[in-house]
Amino acid sequence: MAKPPCAAVLMTAALLFVAGTVEARAQTADRIISRNLAARGINRWKTVKTLRLTGTITSAGRTVPVIVLRQRPNLIRQETAFEGGTIVAAFDGRRAWTINPFAGAGAPQQGTGAEARRAREQADFDGVLVNYWLKGHTVELGGTEQVNGRPARRLTVRTPSGQVLDLLIDAETALEVKTIARETRDGGSVTVETEFGDYRKVRGVMVPHRVRSLVDGQVSSEMIVDKVELNVPIDPRVFRMPTR
Repeated sequence: MAKPPCAAVLMTAALLFVAGTVEARAQTADRIISRNLAARGINRWKTVKTLRLTGTITSAGRTVPVIVLRQRPNLIRQETAFEGGTIVAAFDGRRAWTINPFAGAGAPQQGTGAEARRAREQADFDGVLVNYWLKGHTVELGGTEQVNGRPARRLTVRTPSGQVLDLLIDAETALEVKTIARETRDGGSVTVETEFGDYRKVRGVMVPHRVRSLVDGQVSSEMIVDKVELNVPIDPRVFRMPTR
């Protein structure tokens, strides 16, 4: 927050005013975060160790099966099946890696730079808001805006890596309805929006069953979740980057 102009004799009062305003905003942001976590069913969510989502993803006019596997604290693997091969994207706790048989190489490729950083942050099992201060994130409260005709509060999250992520929280349900991030792709900067909808309660936790991604305002993909399984056995080796 910019320091208001003041005389030297009023410096102490001005500092107290600024500090009080920052504290009030933080408390307001924390109240929104608390409502969001409660709406998600955070107490039940803390008992979830693994998650498996099964559904379909539509991109470029083609709809194909997709499976997402997740395990605490930060393991994730997505398998997208096409005719002629399966694309795998994963994070094993240290490295982001992919297998893309359609890119001319069936061998696993390790992610680097912005791609690796993005995978690491997206792999957080609980999401950026849970214990955000312990992760080194800062959260700032923004204004109210409309998302699909409904009011939503904006929270801006800054991570230690420099990533800035805007979260839009529905003012009534307190559930996350959109995220907005700036990313570097193919040497250029793009705006990536992710929209969450069709929330359903699964064993006490709210899970979005529709996730749509937009790049610079254009729909990139839409995932429809058909089945959500919690605490199912998952071999942790599936997250590891294969040696060959």
